[in-house]
Amino acid sequence: MQQNSPQLFIEISNLEIVFIVGKNNEKYEFELIYSNNIKVNDAREKEIFDFESIHNSLKENIYLIEQKLNFTFKEVTLIIDMPNNFLINFTGFKKLNGSQLTKQNVTFIINSLKSKIDEFENNKKIIHIFNSEYLLDKKKIGNLPICLF
Repeated sequence: MQQNSPQLFIEISNLEIVFIVGKNNEKYEFELIYSNNIKVNDAREKEIFDFESIHNSLKENIYLIEQKLNFTFKEVTLIIDMPNNFLINFTGFKKLNGSQLTKQNVTFIINSLKSKIDEFENNKKIIHIFNSEYLLDKKKIGNLPICLF
């Protein structure tokens, strides 16, 4: 991102979506360029139900902001303000008996973990799965250890 280019921030909460655009001036102070709040119409009991309308609202408003400012955003800072966020850390493994680790092995491990989480936490939705650490034969590996033995 360029130093003086506008930055888009989107805050999503249970009741509204807030769009804020600003940029740093010469003194590195954040100047507000644009701000807009949109009420979430289909929020019941602190949960958003109509994801398609939220998705369409996000797309439309980002497009309108880009048209108004004559600038295309390459990235956005997303702030999720949901009080009932839940994080699960989990570990999976597969014995390979000396064979090479393939992408299919990793997919199998992730899918088996996902099915277990769905089984035990059936009232929650998985938003994203992050790979945070890789171990191969109890040794920490920096990247996904595909094609290693």
